[in-house]
Amino acid sequence: MHTRPAPNDKGYVSLVDLSRFRALRLSFLVTLAFSLHITLLANAQVTLNESNVPLQRVLKKIQSMTGYDFLYDVSLVEKAGNVTVSLRNASLAAALDECLRGKSLAYTVMENTVVIRPAAVSMRPAAPAAMERPPLPVRGRVLNENGEPVSGVTVTVKGTTTATSTDANGVFELTAPSDDAVLVLTSVNMETVEYPVKGRSSVEVSMRTRVVYGQDVVVRSLNTGYQSLPNERSAGSFSKPNEVIIRDRANSTNIMERLDGLVPGLTVSFAQGARATSTNRTATGEGNSNQFIIRGIGSVRGDRAPLYVVNGIIQDDISTLNANDVDDVTVLKDATAASIWGSRAANGVIVITTKKGVARQKVRVQYDAFYNMMGTPDYNYHPRMTSAELIRTAEEVFDP
Repeated sequence: MHTRPAPNDKGYVSLVDLSRFRALRLSFLVTLAFSLHITLLANAQVTLNESNVPLQRVLKKIQSMTGYDFLYDVSLVEKAGNVTVSLRNASLAAALDECLRGKSLAYTVMENTVVIRPAAVSMRPAAPAAMERPPLPVRGRVLNENGEPVSGVTVTVKGTTTATSTDANGVFELTAPSDDAVLVLTSVNMETVEYPVKGRSSVEVSMRTRVVYGQDVVVRSLNTGYQSLPNERSAGSFSKPNEVIIRDRANSTNIMERLDGLVPGLTVSFAQGARATSTNRTATGEGNSNQFIIRGIGSVRGDRAPLYVVNGIIQDDISTLNANDVDDVTVLKDATAASIWGSRAANGVIVITTKKGVARQKVRVQYDAFYNMMGTPDYNYHPRMTSAELIRTAEEVFDP
């Protein structure tokens, strides 16, 4: 109910009272309108049925249904992905809770504005710090498996830089940060030990000697025919072919033919007439002493075959040597061999050592065999040319 200002004694209304009445009336109307707006927003209902649509699209529909203003970062809402909602006459809070579920987003309603923001990471209050335990002085002794003191053992408190070492009597002293500290004992020739203190100020630790099993090391030596030297002591050029490959090449009984392709600089010729033995060499050594050549031809008319040394004895022919009896082959290539064997080593030296028994070795029997099959020759087949074929062949050979 509105009241008008009362007239004065003369029957007139004061202008000041009239202005106050109008201002009061205007303020009442604004308050009434704002209250009605807030009531409408509070009673807004949301009905939605969307499936796998962008979140921004759903927020715009809620905005149009409720009349609330939405404030958010567009990129933040786009990263939230799509949503699926099904709402019927839901309140604004219920609708926003359903839309932002599992999206790491939160909202705040301020009057008629909804602010979308990243969800705050909840921080649990830190647990009260435990009471620090006082440091514990520890004195100990380290013994080996025989009960003897071990010196030079490094004793470290695990997880810290506190460390010491044992003296000549195996005794050590240090200060542990707490009574539940763990001591780590290490040494070059002892196995590492972790020893818990457990509140004791005096300890005795037993360590075991470390046993290291290494792989067998095969040291290959150079055989000059007179002596065997380590490879690093050789001043000249030499080659040692792989014994396994030589043994597996069972297609030939000639040890020199098995060396084909295994020794750098060694040429093996299988041409007819190239074989050289002590019985078929000519006086000048020409023509038929070129089956085995080391580092090329070293003489025009002289002997070109290398020097063969078997078990320290010079041999002219090794074609009859059983390849399965060969234990080691060394090929000497340069002038260093001449210091041992003189001018006969000008074409190189092939030093061969055969197998021999070893003391306290068990008897071993090894058998190697191979065979070859070929067709039966036809002795009734005599290839002959006719007169016309003979003339044509002669023309092709002598008058191409």
